[in-house]
Order: sequence, then C-alpha cells, then structure tokens
Amino acid sequence: MATVEVINQRLETLRAERAKGRRRVRFGDREIEYRHDNEMAAAIADLERQLQEATTGRLPRILNIRSNKGWT
Repeated sequence: MATVEVINQRLETLRAERAKGRRRVRFGDREIEYRHDNEMAAAIADLERQLQEATTGRLPRILNIRSNKGWT
C-alpha cells in the first residue's frame, strides 16, 4: 500500500487534471488515460478510500437505516 504522502499527491494531481478537463494523468513515469469522467470519479473515490484507511487504519462504517410506521 502507498504512503499517505503518495496517496495525497496522486489525489491532488487527479483532482487538478479533472478540473482542467483533461483525461490523461501522469504519476511519475506512468501515464493513465481515462475514457470517461466516471472513471476519473471512481479513481478519486478509490484514492479517498485508501487515504481514509491509511490515516485511520480502518474503513468508514456503512449504516443502514430502516424505519416503518408501526403498522402490521
């Protein structure tokens, strides 16, 4: 797993390139071309998840809320 600094750098680079409307991103010697904005959004979400896991050591919890009106 990458370090927090590397994840932050990749995340900022990806966000900046997405804001400029570019689909091609360079991370060091690697270059990645995304076909759609959805792919870039998914990559950003994945990096945010990795950052969350690296800083807290755990993934965020998911809460499922269920309710009913009490009618049977």
